[in-house]
Amino acid sequence: MICGGAALTRKYVEDDLRREYSNAVFYADDAFAGLHIMEDLATANGKKQARLQEGRTVKEYTKATAVDEETGPVFAERSAVVSDAPTIPTPPFGGVRVRKDFDLREVFSVHQRHGVGSRISGS
Repeated sequence: MICGGAALTRKYVEDDLRREYSNAVFYADDAFAGLHIMEDLATANGKKQARLQEGRTVKEYTKATAVDEETGPVFAERSAVVSDAPTIPTPPFGGVRVRKDFDLREVFSVHQRHGVGSRISGS
């Protein structure tokens, strides 16, 4: 199985998923990396066996450890390249807003100016 994409990390695939699946699991950074994996798996030479062995090997990733004076060790995973989130603005409102007081002449004049709906007429 070849996994990748924005929702998956190398650690998740090579550590967590390989523990769950009995066959080879690979992480591909992008489509080209996935193609290289498939190319190796399709060859008859030693690359196929080496690649299959790699896909079955669970990689242990280190976990950062800190010690809290009262509770003892605290385990956390945090990338060294990730900084704290910037100040996130508060949205102007929460929930749903429903507007029912549209001036249809205004709505359609905007559509006509931008060419929206001009091909819809029956003529």
